[in-house]
This record gives sequence, structure tokens and C-alpha cells, in this order.
Amino acid sequence: MKKTNNFILVPWDFTDIAENALLHAIKVAKMLDHEIVLQHITKSKLSNKEREHLFSKLEKISKKYTSEQRIPIEPVITTGSIFTSISEYANDNKARMVVMGTH
Repeated sequence: MKKTNNFILVPWDFTDIAENALLHAIKVAKMLDHEIVLQHITKSKLSNKEREHLFSKLEKISKKYTSEQRIPIEPVITTGSIFTSISEYANDNKARMVVMGTH
């Protein structure tokens, strides 16, 4: 679904702050005709069952906002540290920008 260089990365931790960042990213994505990737980062590798459950929750959110906002949102789960995984994913996949909230 995501087009190279035409997506905004939004780190997602299931908080209101992340939702606020997503809403801002949606506004920008609509202006730029970009897609959004919701990235959830886990600290350790998950079992298949845990990963499926978490991905299901993330996919539900993606589908909700895709439907409501009419903008493609792709869920992604990565493993690592938030301090490196966000920039690694953004760089490796050539994200146009990252929109994230802070705690």
C-alpha cells in the first residue's frame, strides 16, 4: 500500500497522545496526498499469538481512521527501542516525515 517517499510515519502506543499525533498527520497527509504508516514498537520479540493479537488491535485502528478519514493507513509492528526503531524504519522506507507525540 505505501508508496515510496509518499508516506508519513506515526509511531503508535495506543495513547491519546499518539491519537492526537495521528490526527495531525492525517491533516498533513491529505494536503500532500500521502499515506500514513502506524508503527507500533515492541521491546522484545513476540510469540505468533501475541503478535497476531497486537496486529489485530493496530489494524482495527488503521481501518477505523482509513474509513472515517478516507486516507490509507497501514499498520506495522517492529521490534526494538523507540530511540532507534522509529528513525531506522523512517530511513529504510524513505518516509517523507514522522509525526509523533511526546509524553
